[in-house]
Amino acid sequence: MSRRSKGPEGLDALREKIIGLGERSFRKSYYPKLRQQLMDLGRAEELVRETARRQQAILDSIPDMAWMKDSEGRYIAANDAYGKAAAMNPADIAGKTDLDIWPANLAKKIMADDREVMRTGKRMIIEESLRDRQGNVKWYETIKTAIFSVTGLVSGTTGIARDITRRKQMEETIKYQAHHDLLTGLANKALLMDHLRLELAQMRRLRKRLAVCFLDLDRFKNINDAFGHAEGDLLLKEVAGRLLSCLRDIDTIGRFGGDEFTILLPLVERPDDALKTAEKIMGVLKKPFVIGAHEIDVTASIGISVFPDDGENPEALLKNADAAMYYAKNQGRNNYQFFNSALNMRTLERVLFENRLRRAVEQGELVVHYQPQVNMKTKLIIGAEALARWSHPELGLLAPAMFIPLAEEIGLITRIDQWVMQTACAQLRQWQSAGYPLRFVTVNLSARQFEQPNLAERVSEILLETSLSPSCLGIEITETLAMRDTDLAIRNLSSLGGLGVWFSIDDFGTGYSSLSRLKKLPIHKLKIDKSFVFDLPVDPDRQAIIDAIIAMAHILKLAVVAEGVETEAQMSFLSSKECDEAQGNFCGRPVTAKEFGSLMAAGK
Repeated sequence: MSRRSKGPEGLDALREKIIGLGERSFRKSYYPKLRQQLMDLGRAEELVRETARRQQAILDSIPDMAWMKDSEGRYIAANDAYGKAAAMNPADIAGKTDLDIWPANLAKKIMADDREVMRTGKRMIIEESLRDRQGNVKWYETIKTAIFSVTGLVSGTTGIARDITRRKQMEETIKYQAHHDLLTGLANKALLMDHLRLELAQMRRLRKRLAVCFLDLDRFKNINDAFGHAEGDLLLKEVAGRLLSCLRDIDTIGRFGGDEFTILLPLVERPDDALKTAEKIMGVLKKPFVIGAHEIDVTASIGISVFPDDGENPEALLKNADAAMYYAKNQGRNNYQFFNSALNMRTLERVLFENRLRRAVEQGELVVHYQPQVNMKTKLIIGAEALARWSHPELGLLAPAMFIPLAEEIGLITRIDQWVMQTACAQLRQWQSAGYPLRFVTVNLSARQFEQPNLAERVSEILLETSLSPSCLGIEITETLAMRDTDLAIRNLSSLGGLGVWFSIDDFGTGYSSLSRLKKLPIHKLKIDKSFVFDLPVDPDRQAIIDAIIAMAHILKLAVVAEGVETEAQMSFLSSKECDEAQGNFCGRPVTAKEFGSLMAAGK
């Protein structure tokens, strides 16, 4: 009885004992492990939060727009710049898709690019114009990259977008100026030649004629001398406007330079049809031009050549129209003339001039003049450009424009280029030996010389012969030549650069140089063409162009030399824009080696 009474109590006690032992055993065996797991989980969550904070801090330190998205296109994070562009708090962007942020068309484009990056796993670089929320069109350079998980799968994308609107505006400004005349807004020579080639191809297909009119204002130099270049420029603008009024929509007019204009008249049925345009021009020029307080009478001489009668390529047509224009001037000016075979007498004169130039090279009639290049900060002469001159026995000292184009045509230019380089290097070495602090001399290379296969070898020989350090020789090539065949330019400049010689792009702004192509060339300086310096600082358009060129060059870590500096006002303006060097008559005219040495000796 006592055992039965004690039985249930003993069982309960045993059960309690077993339960007690189980709790103690659990606490002893399992509770520490669970607690450790919870602590590890907490640390992991804190690590995730810390990683997110660091990630956000990195994104916010980037001045450009930056973001991260998951594989579904939802934003993980975005920086302040991105939030500003989206007009949202960056914290509110997380979790949203592009459809929640941007207009539908733009959002779909962005999402399509993201999918392509995730599909290929490759980085994508995009340059595109976008319209922001205010309706302004801006250009962006966007770089998108895939994010990979630890397993190697694509888990999202990250991107950076940079506002390149200012750079694009610079490129467009330079591109426009490369194809248009700055003063009149008409096509320049390069663009006109392109139009002429295209028109000729079309006329051949259609079996139609095309007339080329070459127009030169009569005695325009006298107008400039009497009223000044500023009023002369205004007159040229007015003339351009009147010429445009005489043309059909299909006609093209361009300014070749100075007071010369060229007009292309396609689809003429008969050569005499060009007379209608010439007569219209003569008619609109009869009315005096009112420029400022002056009334100026202007006349013009016009030469006309016709395709295919007077030539089948642009060069022949322009040359013959030019010959006809000179014939019109010889006939008393203020008239128009067609090209005809009688004008070939000029060709005979040219042959005689060619023969005389060949003898000039052989008989040592060529001389080198040196024009100073000045440091804008110190205003001291630091270098010189070597310029060829022809000391003609009858005509006197001839500038390069009088004979260099002819030398290029008849194959003499290579000999002249080499002689100028040899003479200039030897002269600089002599000045340096005399203790003059002249750092360098620059020489110009023609297209024919630049394309010589042994160019680097010949330059190396000249440097050895003259004992001149390669770093003291600068080689200038025109922008048009550099851009004509970028691959050739890179090869030749690289081979010359291996010698230690440095390079300048001459006449910059007269030919189109995109940033991507310019960056490929191993060059050191840009020389701004004098046409952009003329009339500084009065003309706001020229100011804007100079500002853009200097800014672009400095971005590319290139020094800038301004050519054609004629006044103290131009010098001051260029200095304020941080132009590095200047060249022009204000800094010093081209002079003989003896005169230049005297300048150096005087410490000027």
